[in-house]
Amino acid sequence: MSMAGAAGFALVMGVGLWRENPPSTVLMGALLAAAGFGLFARVWMELVLHGLADSLLAKQARAESAAGKPGENDNQNDAPLTAPNE
Repeated sequence: MSMAGAAGFALVMGVGLWRENPPSTVLMGALLAAAGFGLFARVWMELVLHGLADSLLAKQARAESAAGKPGENDNQNDAPLTAPNE
C-alpha cells in the first residue's frame, strides 16, 4: 500500500512540476494522489486475497467431496489382478 502511495505521489508531483504548476497546488494534488493510490491498492489487494482464499476453499471442498464419496473408485479394486506372465 505504501509503495502505491509513493508511486502516486511521485507521479503527480513530477508531472505537476514538469508542467510548471504552482508548487503548493502540485503538493496538494500529490498528497491526494498518494492517498487515492494507497486506498486503491489496499482495496485491490483485499479483492485478490479474498479471491485466492475462496479458490483455495473451493479446491479443498472439491477434494473432500471426491474423497468422501464411497463407491466411485471402488470398482477398480474389485477386478482380480492378473499375473505378469498371463
